[in-house]
Amino acid sequence: MEDLPIEVVGYILSHADARDVVVASSTSQKWREAMRYHVRVLSFDSSQWPGYLLLDIRRLESLITRTILQTTRLESLRICMGNRVTFSSAPVLNWLKNTRDTLTALVCWFGYSSTSPRFDLLDRCGQDELVSLSLGYTHITGIKSSHLKFSRLTRLQLVGASVSAFDLNCLLTACPRLVEFRLIQPKLADQAPLRLTSPSLRKIVVGDLKINNIILKVNSLEKLHFHDCDFEFIELVGESSLKSMKFDRVGGALDIAKNIEELEILGLRDLVLNRRCYDMISKYHTLRTLELWRVKLEGGGIVMDPDRIAACFPRLCHLSLSYNDKDEALGHRLRGSSLLPNVVTLKLGWTSLTDLFMPWVEGLLQICPNIEELIIHGGMLSGADKEREVLSRLFTSMVRLMRTYLHVKFSLKFV
Repeated sequence: MEDLPIEVVGYILSHADARDVVVASSTSQKWREAMRYHVRVLSFDSSQWPGYLLLDIRRLESLITRTILQTTRLESLRICMGNRVTFSSAPVLNWLKNTRDTLTALVCWFGYSSTSPRFDLLDRCGQDELVSLSLGYTHITGIKSSHLKFSRLTRLQLVGASVSAFDLNCLLTACPRLVEFRLIQPKLADQAPLRLTSPSLRKIVVGDLKINNIILKVNSLEKLHFHDCDFEFIELVGESSLKSMKFDRVGGALDIAKNIEELEILGLRDLVLNRRCYDMISKYHTLRTLELWRVKLEGGGIVMDPDRIAACFPRLCHLSLSYNDKDEALGHRLRGSSLLPNVVTLKLGWTSLTDLFMPWVEGLLQICPNIEELIIHGGMLSGADKEREVLSRLFTSMVRLMRTYLHVKFSLKFV
């Protein structure tokens, strides 16, 4: 190891947890120099080493401070302790002060108190040349976009943040180059409509959000993903360049299709479609990837049978469907012989496994003449004798299909 160039040693240490970096740097003068001048990434993550959470808070603050002071060229700092650890302001201020000249990526997932000296965490971050910022369990208030500027920030993530809809929109306005925004489990101060405005945003991910209305004014948006959300209404305003749209476990009405003309990826999981949304989806003729997984149609009926898929999505290459024999609306039964000539990947699964599943799979294979890969994605079974028997017959049918379709790559995955 002593023959390694000091730059390589620094690269190795940059991929280790901070605790391991401290231990390794104590072994020799060369490794201490590597830590001081060549470590670019420093991570204090309780998910990697839970021992951080067992330390007294003052001792933990001291450990982080002393470790940061032993470096001079940090580009990325990650401090993830969860919302149960609350640091005082003074050491947090010291960490930011000692890294602000070189830091481009910052992850802070912890609480901090308002002890002296009191400061605004976002305001301190705004003075740095950050490109990526992720904040967890923080309070965001009184944002003034005219004074706070993140001139180089391209990626912003907020996890468990307490913020009002107005301040959130002001924060986005203060990031003129923002490309990706993630909002996870926010604690919104009011139920005012959430308006997100940004001329540069290309990707938005929102999770675990409950609000009445969402209005997105983002002309450059390419990827939109909502999961575990509940809202009454969502609207996309302005000209759209949206390419990918996914909704997982989402409740509410969707009104975002007016200006979407080049959508290529649509993923819907564990939700109920109203008739208006169903009709809008049928107009996405440019789709190349379609996922309908445990999706119900309001009022009953088949969500999307192969005939309709073939008619509405002529460019489709990747198709993902789930089957539930207990619910006719989820059956996706084969009612015609329409071919899906461009489909090369099929991902098929079940919510209730019966002997009818494999004939359905075989029927879909027959209408995809250019299929290259078949993925069977199943849920874990209870272990009852009847289910084991059905699963055994499924394996037998899979082997038969593999012998018939020798050019197709088969895989079976359980979750």
